[in-house]
Amino acid sequence: MSQWRDYKDEYERLSDWLQQFDILIKAQKNALLPNLKEKEKQVKEVRELLDNLIQGQEQIDKFNKTAAGLLSSHLDTYVNNQLRHLNSRYQVQVNLAKDVLNKVETNLTQHQEYESNLEKARDWIENAKQIIRQGTEAASSSSREELQNRLDKIQELLRKREEGQNLIHLTVNCGEKVMRNTRSDGREEINAQLKEIQNDWERLVKKISTTKVHLETSLLQWADYSSSYSQLQQWISDREAKLQQVCEQKVSKARKGLVGLSSLAIGERKANLRQTNSIVQDIVAFEPMIQSVTTKAEDLQQATPATEISIKYETLSKQAQELYAKQKETVEQHQAFIDSGNEFVQWVRVAKERLSKCSEPTGDKESLASKITQLKVLQSELPEGQKKLEKALEQGNAACQIADDEDKEIIEEEVALLQEEYDNYV
Repeated sequence: MSQWRDYKDEYERLSDWLQQFDILIKAQKNALLPNLKEKEKQVKEVRELLDNLIQGQEQIDKFNKTAAGLLSSHLDTYVNNQLRHLNSRYQVQVNLAKDVLNKVETNLTQHQEYESNLEKARDWIENAKQIIRQGTEAASSSSREELQNRLDKIQELLRKREEGQNLIHLTVNCGEKVMRNTRSDGREEINAQLKEIQNDWERLVKKISTTKVHLETSLLQWADYSSSYSQLQQWISDREAKLQQVCEQKVSKARKGLVGLSSLAIGERKANLRQTNSIVQDIVAFEPMIQSVTTKAEDLQQATPATEISIKYETLSKQAQELYAKQKETVEQHQAFIDSGNEFVQWVRVAKERLSKCSEPTGDKESLASKITQLKVLQSELPEGQKKLEKALEQGNAACQIADDEDKEIIEEEVALLQEEYDNYV
């Protein structure tokens, strides 16, 4: 009897101990934190929970040994079952803690990567702004050599523009990934940072093009008409080649799955859109030079060649604007489909989690009544899910109207998956 009382007391203590860990670990599993500092603190806390659990192995082993005497009594079957249950619970908690630690460490690593990329992107933009400021200093009173030196620096910056664009693209992708694992107030901050860095980039691209044109215009004042005309022809040919290259670029095949157009495909489309916009800004910023050379041509009675170059420029500008408008429409429509699809998927996931908690027809009368009430609540929320689904289907249909055959096939599969997901839940 003394052994039995000691055994029961220790069993209850260890059960409570494991229950406390279960509560703490699950709380960490579902917790979304707003910033890097809080996520670092979370990793530390989960690691401490796991360490304490592993150290508790000694208590479990000691309990197993002290219960050995009862296994030779008439209570052996009952005790043996309890021991197996307790040891199984302990191992489940250890595995759960390891999984949660891996999850929060991954969230922390992603947030650290985002912060690092954001800082690199900001540094790149600030360095580019310094180069631009140097390029715009008193161009009218500078010598041809000084102007050429500044232009060389701007052209070098243009050659490295893809490097900056990739940094922005990487930062945006990391930020969007981090937002999915961040609390709402933290998401708002990250979203504001992403909008700011993208707006800074757009302004910088326009400023680079404007500065380059300003310097080139100043240099052209040193050259005669024929030289200016040749440079313009080459400039238009270069932009035509770049525009053709953008037209021929293909995005990677979208991954299938729920709203599979997210991830790589939409990110590449946005990157292509930014690249096209850079070309459009470059072309728009170059218009004053076209007008300047046209005026010079008229002064030199060279109206025919000037008209030809103006027509080429207007054609190029129109093609660039049309391409940008088409890409923008595609990106916006795909993004709208992805957003509405993700919103519906999130609703279904939460609803299924709530349904799973009341799906087992077991428990006392009060428990069953509570489950029935919860099921009625879930049933009353079905119209909300239907509305979200219909919105996603509408966006998917709109995206199909402007998608190519390959993307259209994937979007149709995504729409079918969303419908199937809702039907299965209902």
